[in-house]
Amino acid sequence: IIIMNNLSYLLENPLYFSSISLLVNIPYTFYVGNYHLLLTEIPICACSIIYHNKIYHIRKIDIFVGQLAYWQHMYYCNNRISRICWLLCPIIYSISSILNYKKYIRISNFIHSLIHYFLTLGTIYYNYCSQNSLTVFKILSERNTFIPNNNVLNK
Repeated sequence: IIIMNNLSYLLENPLYFSSISLLVNIPYTFYVGNYHLLLTEIPICACSIIYHNKIYHIRKIDIFVGQLAYWQHMYYCNNRISRICWLLCPIIYSISSILNYKKYIRISNFIHSLIHYFLTLGTIYYNYCSQNSLTVFKILSERNTFIPNNNVLNK
């Protein structure tokens, strides 16, 4: 009975799980070496978990940090799939806000949780593309086919 009560409590608000899913981004971003994205990924992850798990009411801070992360990620975006994932988020947020205003709280929370999943997917794919482009650059520079050495320039 205790498990069922806790499970129904968690399923009632999908934002509990979706905000925690943002944690996936941090280690992968660190592993790939996109340290500049960590400046906003760590705060947005912390704020989302704190706010959506009802630890402390920091809604305005969560929105502000979310905006910073959104614009920073869009600035550095290097592929179409991540950009589409991130561009869907303001549209989803608008729909979620309208539903919340009309008192459709459960549907609003479910739709809002999609934002967290799209942000996670977009960031994972961004990091994947960045990792592959860095690997290609590294291979080419090791073979001296991309960056000429001094011997070639002096001849």
